[in-house]
Amino acid sequence: MTTSLTSLRERTLLWLLALTQFTVIMDFMVMMPLGPQIMRAFAITPAAFATAVSAYSLCSGLSGLLAATYIDRFDRRRLLQATYALFALSNLACAFATNFHLLLAARAFAGLT
Repeated sequence: MTTSLTSLRERTLLWLLALTQFTVIMDFMVMMPLGPQIMRAFAITPAAFATAVSAYSLCSGLSGLLAATYIDRFDRRRLLQATYALFALSNLACAFATNFHLLLAARAFAGLT
């Protein structure tokens, strides 16, 4: 009986991790189709828009390299919860950005988380 409960718990955990990864991938990809609307809303050039897209990728890569040095010192569940909460807040900041510089900073912070 305990093996089925463990199996159910493992399956639930795998689904939660898969959904978390899906939201991260969707966040990475959501900027591209919105390019024309974002450029129009903030009156920016395609080069500036590319900077906003690249900021997420660069900060994400930097975060991964830096996190590899200290991530094992913390409880994985708490760390995932904290970084996912910060990730959600950074995306909320992207949604409420009133100018391009705030959007750029929010996208960079989203990449870091």
